Amino acid sequence: MSVSVLDTDIEFLKGVGARRAEPLRNVGVKTFRDLLRYYPRRYLDRSTVTPIRDLESGGEAVTVVGTVAAKGTIPGRGGKRRFELRVQDESGGTLKCVWFRGAQWIGKGFSVGDRVAFHGKAEQYGRTFSMAHPDFDKLDEASANLATGRIIPLYPGGAALEKVGLTSRSFRRLIYHLIKEHGLEIPEVLPEWLIDQYGLIPGNVALRALHFPKNAAELGRAKRRLKFEELFFLQLLLALTKGKQERVPGPVLGGFGPLTRQFVEDVLPFELTGAQQRALKTIAEDTATGRQMNRMVQGDVGSGKTVVGVAAMLMAADAGYQAAFMAPTEILTEQHYANIRRYLEPLGLE
Repeated sequence: MSVSVLDTDIEFLKGVGARRAEPLRNVGVKTFRDLLRYYPRRYLDRSTVTPIRDLESGGEAVTVVGTVAAKGTIPGRGGKRRFELRVQDESGGTLKCVWFRGAQWIGKGFSVGDRVAFHGKAEQYGRTFSMAHPDFDKLDEASANLATGRIIPLYPGGAALEKVGLTSRSFRRLIYHLIKEHGLEIPEVLPEWLIDQYGLIPGNVALRALHFPKNAAELGRAKRRLKFEELFFLQLLLALTKGKQERVPGPVLGGFGPLTRQFVEDVLPFELTGAQQRALKTIAEDTATGRQMNRMVQGDVGSGKTVVGVAAMLMAADAGYQAAFMAPTEILTEQHYANIRRYLEPLGLE
């Protein structure tokens, strides 16, 4: 597929139009290229569907495919209502699906006789199994018959998409025609030698197989290829970034200066472990080269990573620089602030 076709606005794909384009854009599907990368959230086939009679309480989330036998809104306390479905499958079992929120909206989406795939954790109450707020996908005639051995992709959805008729069935149809018309034109983004070296399938084949796998083995090969591709370009981006950083000089620090030594020898109520000493030695050597340093200190909780970080900051302070210590959450920030403040006060630093 040429770049111009890949970058065509999704609105102009046959079957989309302006009305469907807006909710698609809101989920990140803005171009033909984005639609090809709108991956299924899971798959249905005989090996992934659990018969209702084989359900077990308290286990992992499972997928059940059945027919809606009855539906209704049940009044509850305080004027609240819940929506319930009674679902039956070929095993003769019955499953109750319950929604305590959005009962009115959920109820409009089901009719008796609908063939539906439900995904969630099953809990047993008396003799009946129940799922609360399960994910669900209404199945068309083609995807409802799992006995054919087909693997059916199910796509991420939501109220906004379903409001304009964009269900898993709709996505399958749109992607099928897109691949049918332009599949052979999808460019290969990996060099041939790399594909051969790692035994990967072509990119256009992988995209087709991810959306329309012929069998489980082909689906596995498609996932492997696309995962490799994603990680390859991530590593390539990191390598390019590192290359740019190496061309920009960094400050030259002097290793263990007076503040750093006082912190390690006098302030800390314990001796550094061998691993901490090795980490700080490496940091001191790196920061003495005049190149930018990026290091990841890895260790279990309580292994002393913060102490290494504080000592590295003190190396910068000894060289006349300022340093910042960042944390990903407010709670963790407060904890680090309290600990680091306790370390720095004896040194006369803030």
